Amino acid sequence: MKKLNKLNYIWIALLTFFTIFGFAVNSLLARAALHNSVISPLFYSLLRLGSGALMLLLIISYKKIKLPKPNYLSAFALFVYAFCFSFGYVEVGVAVGALLVFSAVQFTIIGNAILIHKEKLFLFQWLGVLLSMGGFILLVYKGLSVPKNFIGYFGAIMMIISGIGWGIYTLKGKFEKQYLLRTASNFVYSLIYLIPFIIIFAFFKDGFINEQYIKTPYVYLNPIMMGVLSGAIFSALFYMLWYKVVVKLSRVLSSSVQLLTPAIAAALGIIFLNEKISLNFFTSAVLILGGIILVILKEKTAEAKEETIEELEETLKK
Repeated sequence: MKKLNKLNYIWIALLTFFTIFGFAVNSLLARAALHNSVISPLFYSLLRLGSGALMLLLIISYKKIKLPKPNYLSAFALFVYAFCFSFGYVEVGVAVGALLVFSAVQFTIIGNAILIHKEKLFLFQWLGVLLSMGGFILLVYKGLSVPKNFIGYFGAIMMIISGIGWGIYTLKGKFEKQYLLRTASNFVYSLIYLIPFIIIFAFFKDGFINEQYIKTPYVYLNPIMMGVLSGAIFSALFYMLWYKVVVKLSRVLSSSVQLLTPAIAAALGIIFLNEKISLNFFTSAVLILGGIILVILKEKTAEAKEETIEELEETLKK
């Protein structure tokens, strides 16, 4: 029985790491597709969510099951994440973008615990929050590899909002059991929120594809393929897998494992896009991730105590 448990833990750990790697690949694909402005962020969002929805609809039609009723909050959170993610990566590098997004994810989850569930932080945890906030400020003012102007900061703000969206999506996913149906529903209904932007951008020049590349379709074929690959594989299938994995993880683990994403994204950015990591970025990353780890470690201790108490209570009942 113990061997089976160990095998289960190993399998869950491998699936979790595989999923986190997929999150990092999404950052790489978005930056590679958008940094030359061949296609617009809106078009990339449409490709990503649309191809993801199509992939999941094909799967559930093959299984002959019906799409469930929409959870509009989850669908909206997914839309916010994908939409802002695309706009952010026009200016922000792979590593910086991933760090901004997943730092915002952690702040959202911690904020939810404090404000909604009225959980109290220990002094040690407040120190971690302050360290993280300090690192976050340093990152925004010194560590961003973008112009220090409105466009540059707009990209950073989009990444932070994207992270908040993903944080809400993660919190909602924690309570979902039908991971395939719910993920499919979220992707399909997230497209509703894109419709107003599609109508508005249709009246703007280069609203979807940069017009100077219209006569050279091979130029914009690559970013289109990246958007579809990101949506159909590294979003739809990997988010479905994340929904499956996250219900087996504690709040602590579901938060902490996502901290691997910026590190993996940074490595992918260096290898494939020749990005460089500045000292300011590295310092910011250490402060942000280190501070969040302080919060998580203390929370892990608290959860371990709760589990021990529950086990003792069950033993006494027997």
